Amino acid sequence: MSTEKEHHDHVPTYIKLAVALGVLAAAEVLVLEITALPDWLMYFALFGMAIVKFAYVVAVFMHLKYDNKMLTGIFFGGFTVALATSVAMIALIGGS
Repeated sequence: MSTEKEHHDHVPTYIKLAVALGVLAAAEVLVLEITALPDWLMYFALFGMAIVKFAYVVAVFMHLKYDNKMLTGIFFGGFTVALATSVAMIALIGGS
């Protein structure tokens, strides 16, 4: 059985992750608000932050950092396909 202490061991980690995700979300909004930023740089910054946020959530909340590396590859493989599809759609539509 798990004790009360074991149950709350991850709380500081979750709080740190929440703060990091909040900072990244604020940075995303800031990138969107900067109108002088070229489109390619804005997309690059937003996709980069999306990758970091996805990696944090998958590693910590889904506990993949403790699991088989094949599962991590499966998750990031799907994310890579979704990211490539997004980039292709942006290119086909013509950006903004």
